[in-house]
Amino acid sequence: MEVDVDEQRMCEKGTWEPDKNLLAINRNFSRPRYLKNFSDCSPLVLHPQDHTMKPYLCQFCSRGFLYMSLLKVHLRTHTGEKPYSCPHCDYRSTQSGALKDHIRTHTREKPYSCPRCSYCSARLSNLKRHLDRHHQEKL
Repeated sequence: MEVDVDEQRMCEKGTWEPDKNLLAINRNFSRPRYLKNFSDCSPLVLHPQDHTMKPYLCQFCSRGFLYMSLLKVHLRTHTGEKPYSCPHCDYRSTQSGALKDHIRTHTREKPYSCPRCSYCSARLSNLKRHLDRHHQEKL
């Protein structure tokens, strides 16, 4: 199934979900850098680009994402697309990082080593868990 990620719900002002992220302010001040090119600025309509907004919405479940790239990865959970395949077996993944971790099961590479003991791991998450459990440290 092919999904058009550019076809999203937008308001007439060109922003995402106007009821959630448009802020009408009845004060006069200069246009901030994050103000979109609105023709009507009375009252001044702000379109803040802070990290609390998630303008890219999934058309299947309406989950929001800060970046289009994250939405594209998320869409694979709905479409079943797994573009990354292992050259050693039938394993397929939705993300390149997961494939890199998987390939280490074939190569036996363990690039993450504990600074306190001889423990090594193929996955960073396993090293973090090891440090937390055995050395009470956070990475």
